[in-house]
Amino acid sequence: MQRVILTLISVLSLSGAAHGSGQAQTKPIVPAPVFEIIQKRCAVCHAQNPSYKDVHAPPNGVLLDTPDEIVSNRQAIKTAAVLTHFMPLNNLTGMTKEERKIIETWSKYN
Repeated sequence: MQRVILTLISVLSLSGAAHGSGQAQTKPIVPAPVFEIIQKRCAVCHAQNPSYKDVHAPPNGVLLDTPDEIVSNRQAIKTAAVLTHFMPLNNLTGMTKEERKIIETWSKYN
């Protein structure tokens, strides 16, 4: 777990691209561990075609299928999964404390 977080921090710190003014410009990214957690725990409902039983459309229209959608919703993900533990609803998909910590670490840099 600690190794995953350290790897995540390393990836995030190297994600800046050179900017014409000499400053680093960072584009939010979704490292593989974060993407995998969100696909496993969130996107089963928050997808164009949800795979979770009895969910026929993404709740509140929130899509988390792609890295761009995850980045666009990163503050909502942080609030719902890390700060309040409201999501996954009733923790139906079994998100662990370690997975929440990985998302929290990612959200600090994005």
